[in-house]
Amino acid sequence: MTAFTSRLSCSEFEEMPALTTEQKQEIERRHAEHVRNPGRASMWDDVRERLLARYR
Repeated sequence: MTAFTSRLSCSEFEEMPALTTEQKQEIERRHAEHVRNPGRASMWDDVRERLLARYR
């Protein structure tokens, strides 16, 4: 269970579609990159602000 899925109710979690092999591999790749270089991560508020600024 991830930080995201731990916030879901049981019914929400059960309704989520299964991940494909490719999606699982991408999640694993991104997690490994984060473990190698956690300083590259961005806080959600910063990401959201950059996206909003781009499309204003």
